[in-house]
Formats: sequence, structure tokens, C-alpha cells
Amino acid sequence: MIRLATLQDVPIVAELGKLMHAEGVFSNHDYDQSKVETMLKSYVKSDEKLFLVEEDLVTDDGITGWFFANLSQHYFGSTTLAIEQCMYIHPLHRGGSTASRFMKKFEHWARYKDAKVLLFMPCNNGVDDRWDKFCHKNGYVQTGYMFTKEI
Repeated sequence: MIRLATLQDVPIVAELGKLMHAEGVFSNHDYDQSKVETMLKSYVKSDEKLFLVEEDLVTDDGITGWFFANLSQHYFGSTTLAIEQCMYIHPLHRGGSTASRFMKKFEHWARYKDAKVLLFMPCNNGVDDRWDKFCHKNGYVQTGYMFTKEI
């Protein structure tokens, strides 16, 4: 079941965030759970942000995934953008419909907030060809790349 996150979910998601961090491209950097909790609380409290969780009620595994996004205006003008910030699904719960359901909720929220553009940037796990198929299936087109350089 996908639902809006609550303040009670914040410590659970922040703890599970260690799993996401460990398998991501930034795993060689520190993970500050307190900082993550502060950020997640801001998502719960803000009307300009979206924080969803997937809760597995069948197996009673609790929270098995999350999605958060925010609204921003394009830097060239006043067009409202809905920007995905993070989507994560626990490895044991991948392969189902959770990601697609998160995307549908994201689009619904963006339309409700009068956003004109959806930005989805799956970058935590690096280059993965499966994202291309997933994004096209959900109506997105690729418009750019992300590059990093350690210094």
C-alpha cells in the first residue's frame, strides 16, 4: 500500500536509507542519519514536497520503499517543475509494481500542484539500462545526462 509518509515513518526510512546508500554511487561517502531525518521531516511538513512510502501489509515487512519529490520553478521563468528526488525499493521487494505505482502517484500530485513538467532523475545507482525502459514505459523521454567527478 502506498501512502503519504508521517513523522513516525521518518526514523524507519532514515534507518533503511543506509541500505540505499550502501548500494549507491555515493557509498564511499558518509551517511548522516540525523541529517537524513531532518530532511525527511521537512518533506512531511511541506506542502511543496511529496513523501510517499510503500508499506507491505501482506507480509508485515513494514516500509519497503519510498519516493520523494519537490516543486520548483524553472530557472528561466515561472514554469512549475515537479522533481523526483529519490525513489528506493528494498531489494527483496523489487520486480513488482511499486515503482510504477510511485510514478502514478507522483504524476497525480504534480498535476494537482499545477506542475507543467515532471523530472525523474534516477542517478543513485549509476548507469542502468533498465531505467531507460522503465521511463519510456511511463511516458518519459531522456533529455540529459549526469556526470560526477571526485575531487
